[in-house]
Amino acid sequence: MHAAAVVRHGKCLLLTGPSGAGKSTLSYALFRRGAQLLSEETIYISPNEGWRIYGLATGIHLPAGSEKHFPELQRNPVLTHPGGKQKMRVDPATCPSPAERCDVFSGPVILCILRRTGGNRSRIEPLGKTEYLPMLLQNREPGYHLHSEFPRIIADMPVAGIFSLDNSGDLMQTVIILESILEGDGTVRNGD
Repeated sequence: MHAAAVVRHGKCLLLTGPSGAGKSTLSYALFRRGAQLLSEETIYISPNEGWRIYGLATGIHLPAGSEKHFPELQRNPVLTHPGGKQKMRVDPATCPSPAERCDVFSGPVILCILRRTGGNRSRIEPLGKTEYLPMLLQNREPGYHLHSEFPRIIADMPVAGIFSLDNSGDLMQTVIILESILEGDGTVRNGD
C-alpha cells in the first residue's frame, strides 16, 4: 500500500494520499519529534497470524526545498527521480530524532487520507470506514496494485480512528494536529 507510517503512544498512524500530499514530509517531521518511523513510502499489511503492518524505512525521500523546514538537510543533495521529481534522500539513522525505526507493528491503527486544497490552514475531519475505503481506492498511485482482498483487510483492521486531512497549512500546525490524534483522547484539534 502506498502510505507513510509512524508509531507513537502504541498506535500506528497511516498517512495515505496522492504524491505530493505530504506523506514523507509529515512522517519525517513526526519522526524528528519522537515517533518511530515504520515507512515513508510503502507498507505491507498481513492479516495472517495476528494483524501486522510491515515497513522498511531505510531512506526518506523529501521534496526539494525541504531544508526550509529542516535546517539539518541543507547539505543533502537533490536528485532527479524517474518521472522528473526532485527529491533529497535522508538516512533515518542520521536524523536528529529521539526515536528509532521499527520494521513491524501490531496494534490499533489511525487511518488518515491527506489532500492538498490550497487553503492556508490545515483541517482534519473524522470519517467512517464506508467513506474511507472509496477515497483510498480512488487515490491509488500507479504501480500499487491492491489485492482483491484489500477491502476486507481494511475492514478488519483494528482501527482507532479514520480522518481526512486537508494538508494546506503550516507544517508545524499540521504536525500538532496529527500528534493530538496520536495522543488518543478522541478529540480532533485543528490547531485553532
